[in-house]
Amino acid sequence: IDPDRGRLYASSAHMSTILVFDLQGNRLGTLTPTPPDKLDGPSALALAKDKLFVLNAGSARVSVIDLQKR
Repeated sequence: IDPDRGRLYASSAHMSTILVFDLQGNRLGTLTPTPPDKLDGPSALALAKDKLFVLNAGSARVSVIDLQKR
């Protein structure tokens, strides 16, 4: 949950994407990392300041999405 932006982020390993909702539960869209980085079974999220860290279970890597640029 990002209270500063009024957003909730949820990972979807099946769709290999990050879903974005407002705090009322309305879906606003999706997030993906900047190429060449890509999501591969995102399974956990951590929010730190303006960055969303995504654990990719399929590749055992962490992707970083800069929320300031979104």
